[in-house]
Amino acid sequence: MANFSKPYFDANVRVVKIWAFFTAAHKRKKELKNFAMQNIKSLGQVFTPQSIVAEMLHLRKNFGRVLEPSCGNGAFANNIPKCVSIEIDNKWCAKGSLNIDFFDYPETEKFETIIGNPPYVRYQDILPRTKNRLSSKLFDERTNLYLFFIEKAINHLTENGE
Repeated sequence: MANFSKPYFDANVRVVKIWAFFTAAHKRKKELKNFAMQNIKSLGQVFTPQSIVAEMLHLRKNFGRVLEPSCGNGAFANNIPKCVSIEIDNKWCAKGSLNIDFFDYPETEKFETIIGNPPYVRYQDILPRTKNRLSSKLFDERTNLYLFFIEKAINHLTENGE
């Protein structure tokens, strides 16, 4: 059995939890057929079904400050009081949400929970204004947008965030 140091293990547990939050809704992507293909391709917009929202909310352990970084119609934010929600597309931006690119949101803002369904967009299909904001030592132009999203989300977590 590997001998992981506590900080290494804790960091990996956090990544696994975030991955579970972000990927649960992606499993249903093919079932959602009423969406314009252009939005799916360039913005990665696929709304999270309520059944998946309920499952993901059930996984939540922390009850402090919450961020939904790509809220669309507010699937999670509508179920979490005082949730900070962000949506790039003004056509879908839920009432009370910030209508900005998540990559413009300052990383000084920290949260106990980050929950949602990130956009799944091939690098070559990422909007130029978003692509210009991407910065990572881990990823390059072969990387899907959801990985940049997860990396940025991790940077917004408090020490014991999920």
